[in-house]
Amino acid sequence: MLSRFSILAGSQLLVGILIVGCSAAVPGLRDTLSTTSTAAATGVCAGTPVTGGFQTGDGTSSNAFVICNADQLNHFASYCTYVAPSNCSGLNFQLGADIDLANTPYIPVNYFSGTFDGNSKTVSNWVYGEIDPNATSGGGGTIESDGALPASLRNIDYNVGFFRQLGTTATVKNLNLTNIAVIGRMFTGGLVGHMFSGATIDHCHVSTAGGNEADVMDRNYTKGMVLGYQNFSSGGNDGHTGGLIGTAENGTTLSNSSFTGLVRSSQHVGGLVGDALGINITNSYTTGASYSSDGNHGGLVGAWESSSVGFGISNSFSTMTITATASGGGGLVGTIRAGFITNSYYMGTVNGNSGYTGGFIGSAGGPNVGALVTISKCFALANVEGSTFVGGFLGQSLSGGHITISDSYYIGNVAFTSGNAGGFIGEIANAFTTLNRVYAAGTLIDNSNGTGTGAAVTKGALVGTITLASAVNDSFADLNLTSAALVGTTNSGVIDGVSSVQSTVNMQTATTYSANTWDFNTVWTVAPGVNGGYPTLR
Repeated sequence: MLSRFSILAGSQLLVGILIVGCSAAVPGLRDTLSTTSTAAATGVCAGTPVTGGFQTGDGTSSNAFVICNADQLNHFASYCTYVAPSNCSGLNFQLGADIDLANTPYIPVNYFSGTFDGNSKTVSNWVYGEIDPNATSGGGGTIESDGALPASLRNIDYNVGFFRQLGTTATVKNLNLTNIAVIGRMFTGGLVGHMFSGATIDHCHVSTAGGNEADVMDRNYTKGMVLGYQNFSSGGNDGHTGGLIGTAENGTTLSNSSFTGLVRSSQHVGGLVGDALGINITNSYTTGASYSSDGNHGGLVGAWESSSVGFGISNSFSTMTITATASGGGGLVGTIRAGFITNSYYMGTVNGNSGYTGGFIGSAGGPNVGALVTISKCFALANVEGSTFVGGFLGQSLSGGHITISDSYYIGNVAFTSGNAGGFIGEIANAFTTLNRVYAAGTLIDNSNGTGTGAAVTKGALVGTITLASAVNDSFADLNLTSAALVGTTNSGVIDGVSSVQSTVNMQTATTYSANTWDFNTVWTVAPGVNGGYPTLR
């Protein structure tokens, strides 16, 4: 549940939010992510360090190769890249001690197919992309605004991460990477550049070396971030950058993991995964700030492009500040083509300087007609700002596919400049969009005249515009906050006789909802002082 929640007019919102427990808010998630390894502590790292090899072990599941220092870590990368057959498939490796890479370069393994157990140890201060602080170009790490590769940055390539690529039999678990700074081109992640079908990541946590939102905006690499550099002088369209994973192929798994820090790239930028072609993400979260210059950008996933319905996100959240200068910016996911999201949330600020901007998802659906997007028991508490197709929860449902959103809500401020803005969805442009038991308590701020008091654009308390047939069932919006109709403009669609705008008092009264199909026994609840008085998910 949420307590100490208040809504302020204008540009401020979400003051004093405190998560104290809620199934949709993933109770105690940060605590559950602190784990102990299933492997026994080796104790062998106290002995004389082995040079040019592993400390001990034979690579079997019962006697893993043990890595104790930076030299052995580099040996591991070289061994699996150049020596061992099948990229170490079937072999097991384990960290036996924390490793500080502050004074030692680590050249990551190219393609790994074995099992790497971090043993709940920490690798710190890894920097990839050589920095020369005395270079005259690039300001000692600040990339030139004209796209030129500064002299201060070197070793910039594709598939960049602590593991460049994870093969179909790879497992990485119980590993912490802290104070890292990584730069690459396409497919860049703090942990993995490119993750192939069948690969698994569990209980892994990555944090960058510090900095703040201004450093993300300025691309100040020396402050520490995961940076997928774009606009090289040689041309090309780079991106696919995530705090943990650059790109995850169909059939991959990420669980009990987190990213804290700064991420920046051009397109397909995510706090956890830049580009998801089909992955299951569970019990994971992100915090920090991220920036994209060319679209599809989310706090967990930048672009979810799979047409498969068996993959999705559950019990996860993001509090990242999102700045997306092109379309497709969302608090949790930038754009999703197919898949599910359940029991997950976003809290924070989404700054979208273009269209398709949402507090939870930027855009959903299209182009596959048969694809399914299913969202349930989710919420966004956010400031959302964009130009057009701006929604508190979803910017736009795109033509193609079937989109169903159930038992979900939005609370916050929605600011826009060009219309098609809604407290819950900016525009429904999909003939198969269904809303079941959702509500919006969002203040709509019309900036079409530059002052926040415009009245010339289309807006709706729940949905800004419905252009194709869709269904709105048992759903509500706060009239006092919007002074707008439930739907701004509709050319089609079926709005049931229950869905309506309500006063704030009614919106905070359980009987407004429970008289219909809302389940206040197992799904919803209303409690004084919680969630600003509005219903919250159990």
